[in-house]
Amino acid sequence: MFRTLACAVALCVYAASALASAADLPPDALVRQGTATLTVEDIDAFAARIPKEQRGGYFDNAKRLESTLRQMLVERQIANDARAMGLDKDSNVQRQMLLADEGVLSKARVEKLKENIKIPDLSDLARERYQANRASFNIPAALDVKHILIMTEKHTDQEAHALADKVHAEAVADPDKFDSLITRYSEDPSAADNGGLMRQAGDKSQYVPEFAEAASQLTQTGQISPVVKTKFGYHILYLIKRAPGRTRSYDEVKDGLLAELQAENVKQQILKYYEHMQNNEVESNAELVNSLRTRYGSANTQSGAEQPADAPVEPEAAPTTNQ
Repeated sequence: MFRTLACAVALCVYAASALASAADLPPDALVRQGTATLTVEDIDAFAARIPKEQRGGYFDNAKRLESTLRQMLVERQIANDARAMGLDKDSNVQRQMLLADEGVLSKARVEKLKENIKIPDLSDLARERYQANRASFNIPAALDVKHILIMTEKHTDQEAHALADKVHAEAVADPDKFDSLITRYSEDPSAADNGGLMRQAGDKSQYVPEFAEAASQLTQTGQISPVVKTKFGYHILYLIKRAPGRTRSYDEVKDGLLAELQAENVKQQILKYYEHMQNNEVESNAELVNSLRTRYGSANTQSGAEQPADAPVEPEAAPTTNQ
């Protein structure tokens, strides 16, 4: 996937740039700038750092891909400069590179562990979870209406009532034209965005009592209410959907429950692996460990210092399973 997408975008992005033309690039090269060359394998390695389920969205964006390629090219040019200066031979730099390698290897080991985890049959546990949490699978009753509002703020009460009666008569004469009546007459500011749709319209915690009561009286799809007055003005309601609440069956939610339990099982097994490593006996040189407290400066000169972005994770931090 990455070879086709990266090559296509790279040709578009870099065709007019200072980079060498495609004809001058080595066969395995994707893009080149200065001393830096990137291959599709380099992009594959970069992509491996992104959670699998997010990779498609990350790369299916021309601007983001251009930015990524440019950043990688600049970093590689700077790294090449560092090698030319011999900085890769510096013992401190080599130690940092080793730590970075260990981070990559650690992540790769956990990914391999995840691949090899054998998940047991969790069907019985899924059914038990369903039975114990049936209320969480309830689908609330639906009562959705569309409405037309003639506002008393914009008319006298008498004028608003008369206009509402006129609109109501048109709606009753041809209910199929209710949407066009909303467009022509409704003065509800939200109508431009929601087309007059009010969901769960019988809920008195969301709507004024008169409106909720009028909605609750509608029983048949397409039924039109009488003109209803509220503090906002005069309304005409049209029933879109009415359905009783229900509890989803086990068969409806089984796949989701199994996926949830499987993810929990994987997480638990990975945590056990981490705990095994954490529980290995630790031997230490107490004097040297204690010296680290002042090795890099005293507390007075380091107050407010933040942990480096690439500092090691605290030992007690729980691992995430989506890395």
